[in-house]
Amino acid sequence: MKSITSFKIVIVGCGDISEKWVSYISKREDCIILSLVDVLPEKAHKLVEKYKLSDVSVYSNIERAFDANSPNLVIDITPTEIHNRVVASALISGAQVFGEYPMARNIAECQEIISACENTNNSYSIIQPLRYSVGLRTIKNIIESNVIGEIEIISVDYFNHLKSIEELEIKALDVFDQVRLITNSNAKSVCCNNFTLIGDTVGKMTANCVFEMSNGIFFMLRICGCSNGMPSSDNAEWRITGSKGTIIWDGVNLPFYEMMMFDEVGKIWVGKKVRAESRVLNNVNFEGCLDEMFDSLIAGRDAETCFKDNVNSVSMLFAAKESVKNETKVKVHIFEFD
Repeated sequence: MKSITSFKIVIVGCGDISEKWVSYISKREDCIILSLVDVLPEKAHKLVEKYKLSDVSVYSNIERAFDANSPNLVIDITPTEIHNRVVASALISGAQVFGEYPMARNIAECQEIISACENTNNSYSIIQPLRYSVGLRTIKNIIESNVIGEIEIISVDYFNHLKSIEELEIKALDVFDQVRLITNSNAKSVCCNNFTLIGDTVGKMTANCVFEMSNGIFFMLRICGCSNGMPSSDNAEWRITGSKGTIIWDGVNLPFYEMMMFDEVGKIWVGKKVRAESRVLNNVNFEGCLDEMFDSLIAGRDAETCFKDNVNSVSMLFAAKESVKNETKVKVHIFEFD
């Protein structure tokens, strides 16, 4: 992939989330927004006015916008159900693509996008903001240092009050992606069930998932989107059990860990709890992920959240939903690339 050092951008989709993207891009000296596209042009015009975007054209048709502007980068912020069409059209036009998550609704749509990437030799990277929290990156450092040994169990709890099943799925996808990052593995199988608690006005807003990862780790997620009181942080609450110790993270403060040690006669004793040293990031969460995505294009390499990686996070979500539907343990489809 060739390096790109100056970005000519078309943004497709001008809903509420687009403001974060426009705000970030507007601060970069290597970016120029050429056009905004939305089926409701008035949304695009509001963005132009709010962010004082000069010389920006507005379209309601993506092909016309691509033909008129020849962008080298398209930002897809459309609803998930049309990601495959928008991404494929942008790739065929010759642009690289950044987009919101989840990348698609099902395996078939993922495969459509992958085929478009491979046929055009262009890149598609998906935002996964919670990969770039200081706490998670600190956990990754602890695991890689081997101070708690081989990871055996990861348990994550997320309890909050959400508005829809879609929001619940997004939070689950955040955690699935985080687990894949820190374990450097993919999921092999999952058993998941969901249920309705008293006071759940949406229905089926609570779920338990148990995944077996490709390196033998068992990962358990308890997630509730109708919890009243004592909410988790956006990063959830984590316990990671290794062969020599355990990491605890409340999702807010820096994680700490405790190591199991042996004395001279082989008797186990518990070492002191150690507050981990912070992993320094220039930017965190949304901005941190976009930094990496732009850096990848400048360097001419795949982003950490490129489609080749991200598809195996969203595949976990598809499998969990299938497990709930069929009330059984199912295999997770693992995508492999050269």
